[in-house]
Amino acid sequence: DPFPHEAELPPEDALVQPFLSSVVEEGEYSFLYFGGEFSHGLVKRPKNGDYRIQSIFGGIEETYYPTEAELKDAQDVLDNLKFEPLYARVDLLRGVDGGLKLIELEMVEPYLYLPLAPGEGKDNKGAQMLATSLLKLL
Repeated sequence: DPFPHEAELPPEDALVQPFLSSVVEEGEYSFLYFGGEFSHGLVKRPKNGDYRIQSIFGGIEETYYPTEAELKDAQDVLDNLKFEPLYARVDLLRGVDGGLKLIELEMVEPYLYLPLAPGEGKDNKGAQMLATSLLKLL
């Protein structure tokens, strides 16, 4: 599809991605890495008649076991970084050429809901547990 006319674009800076029909036909793949090592994968699919894969819109998430070629595609993304992230989620869609295409490299997630853990500030038990876990990996 051609790029939208200026009047159809958001009024502020925005990232615009093309719609790939594979999100409906096949779903979005997420491959998770911890300390540079593949951990697990999933596929997120929209409910019938929709394109949104998020569960709040009726999307379904299922365990997915990627092929060696798919893992190589995701690893190639990580190999372009100048550092090894503690955590990374590589989100991919199948492109019109049949190859997997990066749509997002998430290194800030997950939201851990720490405000709901017992305690406040330095006494937050969830934050203490997270810090202890991270220190074990350093």
